[in-house]
Amino acid sequence: MLLYPRSKNRPFHLGPFPMESLPTDPRQLEQEARRPQNPVPEPMDPDAGLASAARHYRDIFAKFVDGTPAPAQAPVPNDLQRRSIDIKGAAYFLDAAQVGICEIPASAWLAGREPLGHHVAIVILVERPLLPEPDNPARGWIAPATEAIADMRAAEIAVCIAGHIRSMGFPARAHIAGNGSLDMERLAVLAGTAVRDRRGEPAHPYLGRDFSIAAISTDYALATDMPLASAALHPGLLRRLADWWGRDGAQSGRERARR
Repeated sequence: MLLYPRSKNRPFHLGPFPMESLPTDPRQLEQEARRPQNPVPEPMDPDAGLASAARHYRDIFAKFVDGTPAPAQAPVPNDLQRRSIDIKGAAYFLDAAQVGICEIPASAWLAGREPLGHHVAIVILVERPLLPEPDNPARGWIAPATEAIADMRAAEIAVCIAGHIRSMGFPARAHIAGNGSLDMERLAVLAGTAVRDRRGEPAHPYLGRDFSIAAISTDYALATDMPLASAALHPGLLRRLADWWGRDGAQSGRERARR
């Protein structure tokens, strides 16, 4: 109890990591918007084994990325912050590692893909699964499939949240690995779920690059998040100590190290 004085009172929509305590940088909004459009990613080569099974199930979810909204809109809250809390809470309930919300700049639509007219993106990060011990025979079977497994889980969450929004009478489309029109790495930065590292690749302050991304584009108005500052990837001593003990009831560094 003494080690986790706030864990039971932590608001669920904040997620497992103390991202709310990290520095933000509104200048990232303009910098990301100015970046040139990215092309549609090249198709990946077919996988074998567990990765093939994961991609098969991801393709099943791909059949439900879009649909017709309910004919009448539900009596949703007028408070945009309340709406965001509800959406984030639903994604965390489905085991998302991180959720952020941002506006979609024109440059976030992949080159050659028709923009859908949606203005808001919900960005979902899923941590890639842990590997068995080095001497475990299953390690060689699972290691090549971690990305495909996380892609599948991210697709599942995005499809469920998009379907929930459509059921409330608002258009929403899930964008998943292998089936999407959005630059999800750019949106991950804009939504405050990742920061570009020195190589220009998005990294999470606690997960590094060990995650997969899915997104939802929608016209359902939501309160947006602020992009993180690059300093979020370089914690000082005081922040490292606070994270180690479980800042504000978030998952502690001790727990991550134990896993």
